[in-house]
Amino acid sequence: MQKTDLQAKMQLISQDNYLMEQTNLTEEPIMYEPESNRRIGVTRKYIHNNKKFYLNVQYDNEALPRVVRVFTESKWGTEYADICMDCSDDVTYRLQTYRNPKGSLEKMATEVPRRSTGEPTTIKGLIVDELIKSYYLEE
Repeated sequence: MQKTDLQAKMQLISQDNYLMEQTNLTEEPIMYEPESNRRIGVTRKYIHNNKKFYLNVQYDNEALPRVVRVFTESKWGTEYADICMDCSDDVTYRLQTYRNPKGSLEKMATEVPRRSTGEPTTIKGLIVDELIKSYYLEE
């Protein structure tokens, strides 16, 4: 029984693969990673008014919070998701307005609505309170 051309070619290819020399790298390859346009950041999960959301805070070169993003489990385009985006933009703008964000956070903390217990009623209030406790969202 004769081998077909395809079977013969496959056998030659497999033999060649076994005969190839293995090259060992003397050092690990260095992965490219841009540094100038990246910011360090922290993301934490929170539940506020029975709605889950993720808070992402990004820092400048001096490790001060400068960018805040809120991600919800709601569909994009819904009112709640849009409110969270608007809140993110507002807090980010205020953090970037002052050289030291502490003054901006304290000012925002006095402006947010609160319950009689002192806890915030809005996501913005929760974000501000968490950042005042710790810039790095430490528990």
